Amino acid sequence: MAIWSVKQENILIFASSLLTVFGVALFAEMSILTNITACLILFFQHPIKVGDTIAITFEGKETEGELIDITYFFIFIKTPNRGVLTIPNALLLKSSFLVVEKSIKNEVNK
Repeated sequence: MAIWSVKQENILIFASSLLTVFGVALFAEMSILTNITACLILFFQHPIKVGDTIAITFEGKETEGELIDITYFFIFIKTPNRGVLTIPNALLLKSSFLVVEKSIKNEVNK
């Protein structure tokens, strides 16, 4: 504390500011790690692959489209009427979804 010239009466303000910064940083890291973990689950454990047609239900609304990409943080679904829908990986795992149609490429590889 003496190195940074913090007076004794300002130690509580300094400590609370430091804890706030660490708390925000850890919360951001948790969100990033959640999406990366969800990506790994989608890659290795779940039956969806790029090219599949899936229907996802979120907040009572169902959206259907072709899964065009899975990245570390997001999945991208090409919908017939809305363009490309971007959904965080963690949100996909929290929502219910249905594999409507497997891609032809995935069926040939089996």
